Amino acid sequence: MDKEPKNKILVNKSHAAAYAVNSIRTAWLACHYPEIFRKSLLNVFIINQDKVKLYLSEIVQKDIPLLPPSVNYSEDLFSIENKTSIRFGLGGIKRVKKLALAIQDERKERGFFSSYRDFVERIITYQNGNKAAIESLVLAGALDDFNGTRKAKIAMIEPLIERLKSGIEYQVDGQSTIFQLDDSLSVFKDLEMPNIEEYDENTMYFKEEEVTGLFITGHPLDKYLKTLSILGAVNLSELLSQEDEITGESIPSAYLEKEVFISGILSEVTSKNSKSGKMFTFKLKDRTSEIRCVAFNKILTTYGEEIFKDNQLVTIHGKLTNNEFGDQIIVQTIGSIDNLPTDIKEIEIIVSNDFDEAKKQGIELEKALKDETGDTVVYCSYENKNGEVKKWNPSQFSKIHISYSVFSEIQRIVGERNVILK
Repeated sequence: MDKEPKNKILVNKSHAAAYAVNSIRTAWLACHYPEIFRKSLLNVFIINQDKVKLYLSEIVQKDIPLLPPSVNYSEDLFSIENKTSIRFGLGGIKRVKKLALAIQDERKERGFFSSYRDFVERIITYQNGNKAAIESLVLAGALDDFNGTRKAKIAMIEPLIERLKSGIEYQVDGQSTIFQLDDSLSVFKDLEMPNIEEYDENTMYFKEEEVTGLFITGHPLDKYLKTLSILGAVNLSELLSQEDEITGESIPSAYLEKEVFISGILSEVTSKNSKSGKMFTFKLKDRTSEIRCVAFNKILTTYGEEIFKDNQLVTIHGKLTNNEFGDQIIVQTIGSIDNLPTDIKEIEIIVSNDFDEAKKQGIELEKALKDETGDTVVYCSYENKNGEVKKWNPSQFSKIHISYSVFSEIQRIVGERNVILK
């Protein structure tokens, strides 16, 4: 009877010892070979978008260069380049997985692609490529090495393929291509890249995400990162429960049941009717992960329904909860990220037009901000009886250190819409 529990304990201890050894080895690899270690993790979890997003965000935080996909340099999986950089794999692009190895084979057989036209010609002629795959490669940035905008390259695909198909019979035993033959085929030589402006920045990023599942060359939130950092925005990956690698048990986030300030892009927005009225559910995505959010009728009454659209960039103040739906944010305030400046230099506080109320607000503001000395200029404003806007710089808190807690406190005193960052 004594041996059975001892044996059980012995098994448990042996497992714990093995996990400990494995953890030490993993930590050593991560420390001494960060690029190889993270490249391997990306390839192991390449079909798990949440894991890939998490590891890519770690790569950015560790200042490891992440190179975009390239038809001349990418392999089918993530790879190491120049010993210190990680190159995105062609196999991670939608509609390209089958063609990824063919592109590598084409490079080995006939050399690097010299131009966009050269790529299209060779992939169609020798590797059975198609319009959909080329379009995905363009939108993913895999053809950015060549002249022309992504928008121009998309416009070029069909004319190139049509001319290739109509002239394919002129190829001679695969020894030359239609662009290398005599002047009778000069119509092909004259097909030049059109002068078309690039997609606007956000459209380019969203199209990139559409075909890779990720934002690679940039992110719509990037230009706001400094302001979001100052305001204490939390990465979504920090809000999610984690699985214990040894026990498999769920470890809740340190932010559980706490209020947080977050930002991201809305997706999968749906409206529902509940006992308390209309509500919206949606996913919020940032560079690191995504989380489910719920906005109840009170939020809709205050902020309107127009903001609840797919691909809308927002900031949210809410509470992290966990229930049968998993981790989710209960929205308390929401606003368009367009209301945030890319760098905070000034704060305008709009006080009440009522003298007594304005005096009360002034006392509260002085109490809240007197010890928050910093570099951000503060001025107050109000509208007088003649409709004129009067401004002044309060001597008690003329310059402050701005943070999310300070920002929230000012909003509490004068109202959320009466605090303008500039």
